[in-house]
Amino acid sequence: MRGFINFALLYLVFALLRVSLLLIYVNNIVITGSDIAFLTQLQQHLKASFHMKDHGPLQYFFSLEVQFTLTGTLLHQHKYTEEVILLAGLQLGNFILTLLKVNLKIRQEKDDLLSDPSLYWQVVESLNYLMITRPDISFVVQQINQFMQAPRNLHLVVVCRIIRYLKGTSTRGLLFDWAGYVNTRHSVTS
Repeated sequence: MRGFINFALLYLVFALLRVSLLLIYVNNIVITGSDIAFLTQLQQHLKASFHMKDHGPLQYFFSLEVQFTLTGTLLHQHKYTEEVILLAGLQLGNFILTLLKVNLKIRQEKDDLLSDPSLYWQVVESLNYLMITRPDISFVVQQINQFMQAPRNLHLVVVCRIIRYLKGTSTRGLLFDWAGYVNTRHSVTS
């Protein structure tokens, strides 16, 4: 190991042309990189230096679910999405296939303020975290975030529509593919 760069909870280990990524939070470490031999060596070094247990391939980390497939790695938040739907109390409702009605303008209306905006705040904060793997909801979540100070009934209706959309699309996420060549694992973006 040639050097460490500390960036909040993110550590990058550089050694020659190899790059490895260590995600560290409290007593959890996620180790990944492009060179399997180097990762094995790094893991052995860390085990010799610290009391560690290997839990195998990453499956779940901070509500991020990881699935390894032949075409790449899928990151999604299905379980977390189900928790947000439950938080909003819409688990029995129907799902919808479109996120927003066409030409809907979300703005500060003369509508009544929510008498208790705490549920609105909780759900919107949860939606912010869900955007990690759901860029399709980013625009509308950014729009409803503008009304956190004084949410109105119309804004809650939009939040409920987002939840109903998520109910029908809860298994969507981000697929990091390997350009169809699994031997080198070269990404399409490299």
